[in-house]
Amino acid sequence: MAAGLRDGGFEGEITLIGSEREMPYERPHLSKGYLLGTVSRDELPLRPPEQYRNRIVVMLGERIVSIDL
Repeated sequence: MAAGLRDGGFEGEITLIGSEREMPYERPHLSKGYLLGTVSRDELPLRPPEQYRNRIVVMLGERIVSIDL
């Protein structure tokens, strides 16, 4: 979603926060193909890491507990 916003021309601030320490990856592949050995680890990421470097702050291993709007 974050890289897709940039691809679509969104110019505002984007911060991608996730509790996992991995970049976003395909969960269906992980739950089926990867565990069965039919999908390699290289096929799991949604996008190459360099696409998240386009003015997107990535905070991995972080958990949001509340948002103050």
